[in-house]
Amino acid sequence: MASPVGHTLIGLSLFLWRSAKPGPVAPIHRRLLTPQAAVFVLLANLPDMDFLISWLMTGDPNRHHSGWTHSLAFAIIAAVVAASFWRIEPGYWKSVLIGLAAVGSHSVVDFFTGPVLGFSPSYGVPWLAPFTLERFRSPVSLFVGPRHQGLGQIFSLHNWAWAAAEAMVLTPVVWLLLVRQKRKGTD
Repeated sequence: MASPVGHTLIGLSLFLWRSAKPGPVAPIHRRLLTPQAAVFVLLANLPDMDFLISWLMTGDPNRHHSGWTHSLAFAIIAAVVAASFWRIEPGYWKSVLIGLAAVGSHSVVDFFTGPVLGFSPSYGVPWLAPFTLERFRSPVSLFVGPRHQGLGQIFSLHNWAWAAAEAMVLTPVVWLLLVRQKRKGTD
């Protein structure tokens, strides 16, 4: 629903928010180009794996897209599995909660993604799948969803423009978190 650019920047924001701890601060490239940052980005984009799987299995990227992988149940399962392999914090349950925030951020962003910006209902997300496929919709769309019916639409001007808009809105958030981290490290 939102583009991978938006989900990636949200994942980086969560990583920076979580990793802002007192002490020396590494240069920006050492903070953002780390395995931990990559895991946050992967988890924040994970629900859209249904898009790729559907495309590879059926030739139709939208056939299974935005289904159960965008639900709370999937976010919990993915966080539990991720915490089994990756402990970003001491303690299993802290790692589960952080993973849940990263995976769950995807559906929260998609909840506010719709066909047009503003006071227009979002596309919605099936938060309670697989128990029900009812889509929960926001009355306001903060992001415009990309078009992805085929390769022509994936690389369309519409998608480039909205990905750039997401970057313009979310990159300052990443920057502010970097500044916050630097200040905490130099206090």
